Amino acid sequence: MTYYETLGVSRDATSVEIKRAYRRLAMQLHPDTAGEDSDVARRWGEVSEAYATLIDQAKRRKYDLGNEPIDSLTALFQRPDGLRHLDAMLPSAPLAAKPGVTTACVVEVSKEIMQSGGILDVPLLSRSEPIEVPKNATRLRFGRLAGLGEPGKNGGKDGDRLVILVPRA
Repeated sequence: MTYYETLGVSRDATSVEIKRAYRRLAMQLHPDTAGEDSDVARRWGEVSEAYATLIDQAKRRKYDLGNEPIDSLTALFQRPDGLRHLDAMLPSAPLAAKPGVTTACVVEVSKEIMQSGGILDVPLLSRSEPIEVPKNATRLRFGRLAGLGEPGKNGGKDGDRLVILVPRA
């Protein structure tokens, strides 16, 4: 059960709503009014813990980012933060998303195109990708084609392709 469910509020509840829910439950569960029943005492402890976490903005933010209790090991590694933990424990784990490798290629360009600009075909594995060479490219001799490097693994982001322009002799 989440802290939100414990207090009976929604995930986007304001601090006023959280206080109101806590006060309502305190009237029912506080030891001074409810007596010494062990189930009530346990429930009061849960309510107090939930309130202390959700009313403090820093604690609530940390809780909302994934520090809530999990039901199983599988549930942990299905969450984005869980995959980060898995990646740290097992760097070559097959479940973790891995970004693709950034690759580079060298393309010879005529001095005319580097000075006046133009369109240039950059070779990729199965095709070529046109890029625009800006005027006076003698100052900027490389470019990046986002997402055209090696593919990512297990849902990871594709790598980039660096294009290094070399003037043809």
